[in-house]
Amino acid sequence: MTLAACKMKDKGKASSSLKKVTLIRRKAIKKNCKAIGVSL
Repeated sequence: MTLAACKMKDKGKASSSLKKVTLIRRKAIKKNCKAIGVSL
């Protein structure tokens, strides 16, 4: 869900859904979102 929000360039939804992601996956998702152009 976080990556989908990043692809829509919706920083608010992305950051709120990032809180529900496990800590192990959070860094990889942040990296992917940054590559798309959304920094969390």
